Amino acid sequence: MLFVFPWFFYLLFLLLFILASILLIPFQLRISFNNLRKDNSASLELEIFIGDSLKLTGFEKTFFLDESMEAIVRAKRGWEPFKKEQLRKTLLLVYRFMQTLRWVTADIKIKIGTGDSAWTAMLVGFLRQLSAMAFARFFWAMPFAKKPLILVYPSFEQRTLLFSCSFKFFVHGTSAIYYTLLVLWEHLRIKLYEGGTMK
Repeated sequence: MLFVFPWFFYLLFLLLFILASILLIPFQLRISFNNLRKDNSASLELEIFIGDSLKLTGFEKTFFLDESMEAIVRAKRGWEPFKKEQLRKTLLLVYRFMQTLRWVTADIKIKIGTGDSAWTAMLVGFLRQLSAMAFARFFWAMPFAKKPLILVYPSFEQRTLLFSCSFKFFVHGTSAIYYTLLVLWEHLRIKLYEGGTMK
């Protein structure tokens, strides 16, 4: 006579299998962000893969830049309680999380024009120097399969600002959950401290 497991044992096994897969299998994320459309909008696209070819899900969102800037200005009032120390610790946790990722590529391309050739040349030269220093400092601890690329080039004929960014990296669910909990705990700790719960 075969021992028949109740149905919830099968369900529990399936849930544990899914959880183990999420925690242990590295997922590849591909993120692209650009404003190459002609309707004054920016497009954000996120795709999630298992390995290099098995696509799990993805979505695309379009932002109209004028509306987005107005929303940022309105939301700025809510940033005031966000203390500098809290911001510093949050950014440090985000940076540490980025160090746990297995980076594949990071490409940033910017086309800029001020309407004046001389000012455009000066601005592009300054941004190229600044971007080279920033990339060397920011990504030195993050090994890449392919060298990160940041390209700033001029538009001498018209006033414009176009950009295209793409990132590809692998992430483990354990790292994502761990650092998310750390960030949430940091915010909760500040709230409790300011409320007088923690002394």
